[in-house]
Amino acid sequence: MAQAASKTCDICVSGPGYNYCEQCDQLFCDGCKISHLRTKMSKEHTFQSGPNINPEVKQYCKEHDENFIYYCLECHTPICKICVIKKHKSHDFAEIKESTEGIKAEVKKDIETKIRNIQSNIAEVDQGSHTYQADVKEVIQAIKEEGRKLKEMIDKKIEALINTVRRKDAKNVQNLQSVGNELKTALDKAKEQQKFYQDTQRIKDTTKLLQKLKQIKSQIEQIEEIQIPVMPSVKYAQQEATESEIEKLFGELTFGERFRRKENPKSQKDVRFVFMKDIKQLQQHVNNTDTDAWDAEDHSYSRQQNTTMFPIGVDHEEEVQVLNSRNFTQWREGRRVVELGILADGLRACAKCGLPLQLGHTTSILTCGLSAILKIPCSNTVCSHVNNIPTGKRQERIWDANVKLATASINAGLGERQVNTLLSGLNIPPVSHCMMSARQKDVGVALQEVAKETVDQVLCEEIELTKKNKDQDSITAAVDAGWQMRGSGRSYNSLSGHCSVIGTETGKILNYAVRIKSCRVCSLAEKSKSSPPAHECHMNWSGSAKSMEADMVTEMVKDVGKKGVSVSSIVGDEDSTTIARLRANVD
Repeated sequence: MAQAASKTCDICVSGPGYNYCEQCDQLFCDGCKISHLRTKMSKEHTFQSGPNINPEVKQYCKEHDENFIYYCLECHTPICKICVIKKHKSHDFAEIKESTEGIKAEVKKDIETKIRNIQSNIAEVDQGSHTYQADVKEVIQAIKEEGRKLKEMIDKKIEALINTVRRKDAKNVQNLQSVGNELKTALDKAKEQQKFYQDTQRIKDTTKLLQKLKQIKSQIEQIEEIQIPVMPSVKYAQQEATESEIEKLFGELTFGERFRRKENPKSQKDVRFVFMKDIKQLQQHVNNTDTDAWDAEDHSYSRQQNTTMFPIGVDHEEEVQVLNSRNFTQWREGRRVVELGILADGLRACAKCGLPLQLGHTTSILTCGLSAILKIPCSNTVCSHVNNIPTGKRQERIWDANVKLATASINAGLGERQVNTLLSGLNIPPVSHCMMSARQKDVGVALQEVAKETVDQVLCEEIELTKKNKDQDSITAAVDAGWQMRGSGRSYNSLSGHCSVIGTETGKILNYAVRIKSCRVCSLAEKSKSSPPAHECHMNWSGSAKSMEADMVTEMVKDVGKKGVSVSSIVGDEDSTTIARLRANVD
């Protein structure tokens, strides 16, 4: 508890209390002080001595009239020993001195980090300003040199260009100086908090020290770190000029910006610049390229079926088509399926230097089914990095557009040839059988899982509606089958058949079954009298096509029964074989 200054010793209550123990918060006379320091537990205690001592008032728990000895890590507040038991029983806490030391170190680190960042930014601004000034001098010198060659005929033009540079220079320097002043102001604030932090070293009361450190930490967090602007730059592209072509041959003066690479600020020296003359040369190269290919037959590639396969996955192989005779402009042929957002994100910046890319600079294309990868070189002639820009989203190495195509083909009942016929009509490059087969298998597995979950949900709905409408537990279902080929009455030679059970209350499918009596891989192996290779064989029927229905209906009714559901009535087409099979095999 807090102790007021007194002339009486708190121990013997007789001698003058001229000695204050900072750890015990008590007053001692000279004799009691000597005895206190001889005790093993208190021999390291420190004293304030003198007749006019004024002990520092300590903060204490007003609710329990006890000194704060712990710090609650969850409530972020000092607590006494009674608070630990009553209000903070399940909380994590530590000794107040230990917590104070931790916050003290954290505040110190925050101050040093803030100052270091601001100083680094100031140095970067200064360096950028010096570099920019050097660029300005270099440009002015280049302009003067070109003006000297053209003599009096271009003196006015030279003066105009110099004035433009200086005017822009003054504006940019003013902007940089403004940012520099703001950074210096922030630095002064940070140093001021550093001084306050140093003053805390003289505070002995840990609770007061803790509060002061919190205040300093709050002030440090309020110091705004000024965002470093994009550094200006200036270049001058020189050209050879004659008297008759002064206006045409004058170099074009451009003002640009140096790009700051946030992920690696130390690599500023690697940032390159694009000269307008270089860009013009690249544009001229594109314009001078043989444009006959652009006027080629609209569907020139729809008949090209030669493709090269590159395995790029362990479980999946995604098709990559390399069309023959691909030159600089042939990527412009036909149409493509493109996700505009993905393409825009890819063209935003070169992966190496950060400059924007241009779609017109594409040199080649790597086709992957409906999607593709564009090879686009950076327009910065110093960088010249070739970027791989996708035209759509990918999940690992599987393109979303190809998965959607496979899903749509299954839904529409189209095969690979029908899909390619449609794509050729739209002037879109065809897809390979290998890619379509792989994606359809993936989609087929997912569709089967969804179908199983769906029929289980529908079965529950059918039971609930039957209980509600008929007040009975057993359901009534309708069954019907279909075949790949229609029977003629004399011949039933379909290679596959399918059947479904439909609930009479919901009108939805409760179960389904499929029978397949042929496998191409097995048939080829049988013809060649060899063992079939490892494959996913779906053949599950060897009888006649006509007997498929009875077997499938029996299987589906049994399967429904295994799920604890009784089928009381079957609505069908009065097929005697099916009825007899049901009576013989289903209770």
